[in-house]
Amino acid sequence: MLKHQFQKSIYRRRKIPRCEGLSLPGYRTIFDLTREGIVILDREGKIVEANRAFTRMLGMATPDDIKGSEVGKFIPEDIRDHFNALIELLDYTEGAVEPVDLELQAADGIRLPVRFMPERVICRGRVLTYLSVESLVEWHTIRDKLAEAHLSLEQSYSATLQGWARALELRDLETEGHSRRVTAMAVDLALKLGFGLDHIPHIRHGALLHDIGKMAIPDSILLKPAKLTEEEWALMKMHPVYAYQLLRDIEYLRPALSIPYGHHERWDGKGYPCQLSGEKIPLAARLFAVVDVWDALSHPRVYRPEAWSVDRVLGYLQENAGSQFDPEVVQVFADMF
Repeated sequence: MLKHQFQKSIYRRRKIPRCEGLSLPGYRTIFDLTREGIVILDREGKIVEANRAFTRMLGMATPDDIKGSEVGKFIPEDIRDHFNALIELLDYTEGAVEPVDLELQAADGIRLPVRFMPERVICRGRVLTYLSVESLVEWHTIRDKLAEAHLSLEQSYSATLQGWARALELRDLETEGHSRRVTAMAVDLALKLGFGLDHIPHIRHGALLHDIGKMAIPDSILLKPAKLTEEEWALMKMHPVYAYQLLRDIEYLRPALSIPYGHHERWDGKGYPCQLSGEKIPLAARLFAVVDVWDALSHPRVYRPEAWSVDRVLGYLQENAGSQFDPEVVQVFADMF
């Protein structure tokens, strides 16, 4: 009933012009409490006033966060012309035009279906646009559904990546469990080095797929128990390049590429495939180089039947800090034990 009375009053320009109405006692409160979004624009399309319902649709904290902004920034680019045409139509009509269903774009990029109901008003001699915005679906419903879809997609991707890593391990049973172990260790080290939580999924994906390029290496080389010839070793050193070629067109994995592509680079520039040195090597690749060697030395191999002790592996890493490994990464890694 209160909302109905407010709308009857505020919509009748002959009695209370909308903008003047907002300055009357009690109307500002009703303006902010009404469920429909309301935004008032100047002739340049800048926001003069808005209520809390409108700012909530945008995912903003208060109306002050958007005052002075161009309303067009909250309209998806592909339909902005339609919105502008709707506002311009007011120049050729008296008062209001028919409602139009379009979309708002919230601060987090989510598109919210809404119904725009624009009308020209006069406020203290200024010609303004009064825009009522009705949500056609609850914003939290959209966000919940998108969150569910995103989680489902993440789980599908994760299962696929683990399947790829497992397929490689099935070719070389000697390294069984290696990808899982180095992934867990790389994540721990990344957190110690100050990586933000938003980067951790990329560390996890890169670690899990660090040797995916070996899928392109023939069994006769990959599984050879004896020392590789020069030609065989040259081919083996191509596996980071093969990994890059395999993953570069997968947008989801692009941020993780530095590990599969760069984990055999050396601090002194004598690594492969690009002979990068020092901080030119991405930090994710530098930290993983330490983790990868740690795990390899800590477990038996055909060419080295006995696993090394913790102290011996740490000693090796520290001896090669500054040549093979980033010294700071080695120090942080050693402090974890």
